[in-house]
Amino acid sequence: VPLKGFDMTILSFSQFLERRTLSEKDKCELIIVGSGPELNTLKKMVQVLHIEKYVTFIEWLNRVDLMNLFKKSSVFVFPSHEGAGMVVAEALSFGLPIICLDNCGPGEFINKNCGIGVSYQNYNQTLYELSLAINQLFTTPDLLKKMSFNARKHFENHFNWNVRGEEFQKIYSNLN
Repeated sequence: VPLKGFDMTILSFSQFLERRTLSEKDKCELIIVGSGPELNTLKKMVQVLHIEKYVTFIEWLNRVDLMNLFKKSSVFVFPSHEGAGMVVAEALSFGLPIICLDNCGPGEFINKNCGIGVSYQNYNQTLYELSLAINQLFTTPDLLKKMSFNARKHFENHFNWNVRGEEFQKIYSNLN
């Protein structure tokens, strides 16, 4: 659905690819998981941009296969306009640096140590900033490694159920 921002993911990934050599492009793949009313439009967009070789659509995965995909991935790009996005916390749990819009929801789930929040400006500028974020993590392996470590640490410190349970306990205790 448009709210998820998959168009922005594809277009920013395409801009990122434009700056890559052929050998660098061979190391790049965008995997989009999910289905919905925009799927055919997104597939057509990939064809028009001539990036079919670098984009894979997976309409459905069972939970185990999705977890394995997270394990194999390097970065999680999520320019969604929605206010939730627990998938961001899930990606953090696998040590994936996050690239997302700096909005309420996903943008509040990360910090500069584990992800890159891109402010929503005009559409084209936002696409450009998203592509720069992808480029930064691709061209700076030390930063990618550091953010990956910090992503897992951030998950443990903020989203782990034991930590969350303690936070809820404090809230409930203060209600009395």
